[in-house]
Amino acid sequence: MVGIALVNKQRIKNNFGKSAVTYDKYAVVQKEMAVDLMTHLKKPRHEFSNILEIGCGTGYLTALLANAFPHARIVALDIAPEMIAIAKESLKGHETIEYVVSDGENPSFDTAFDLIVSNAVFQWFTGYIEPFKRYCRLLEPEGYLIFNTLGERTLEELRYCVSTLNSENKLSQASINLPSKKAVLKALYEAGFVDPVVNDSIKKAYYASARHFILAIKNTGTSGFSNQGLAPGGIGIEVFKLIRLYNRYFSDNRRVFASYHCLIGYAKKCRARPGGERAVSINYRSRD
Repeated sequence: MVGIALVNKQRIKNNFGKSAVTYDKYAVVQKEMAVDLMTHLKKPRHEFSNILEIGCGTGYLTALLANAFPHARIVALDIAPEMIAIAKESLKGHETIEYVVSDGENPSFDTAFDLIVSNAVFQWFTGYIEPFKRYCRLLEPEGYLIFNTLGERTLEELRYCVSTLNSENKLSQASINLPSKKAVLKALYEAGFVDPVVNDSIKKAYYASARHFILAIKNTGTSGFSNQGLAPGGIGIEVFKLIRLYNRYFSDNRRVFASYHCLIGYAKKCRARPGGERAVSINYRSRD
């Protein structure tokens, strides 16, 4: 399966809504991913004019897009109205940005876009193939889908600790199932995109202690990574054992570290020739 098992959209919406005011302080990796994404957005050397952002959050990437493409219409979509409210406030000087509260897995618009972009969002989807098909339909001919998402090695240190505690029959079995690079690439092909490319890298984030790491997860709304597979009601009393175990095995120079497996993908919608035949114009490849 591509995506996270047992996705609860209402819980995701609630978690991000609760963390809206603390998100920017703790979302260090997500901001790094947004900067990386902007580098890839410049590769087509195209002046995008109609942009859909899936999962805008508090508007960090939205601001980068608005500055890079000042004349573009930007539709910023997010599942959590609290996130949208903060984005609106911080970007109130940008009149070309429209805001929509909606589930990015199933967007519905009457107009087409020449760019659909998303940063660190798709890992919360129930799957990739159907959303990718929808995005392909929403794109203009020769429009681009460019995105970041988290892959299968994300938080492998945390999952090692959970697995160790599970072996002691203290906790339930983990249910996190993030996608592989191969699975995301396959989904892009099946959705009908032209010559899709998916690259990956590992980012290491450092924290003062395992306690600070767990706190950062909670305050960015990504507690699904810590709650799933730990106990039916969340981490609970076992968090203290988890913290001790994490501090013991994953410390480096008095700090603990966590891995984020970043998948960056980009694909192009082909233009159609008369008679319905598809034509490919540009083979857009990464130079990483």
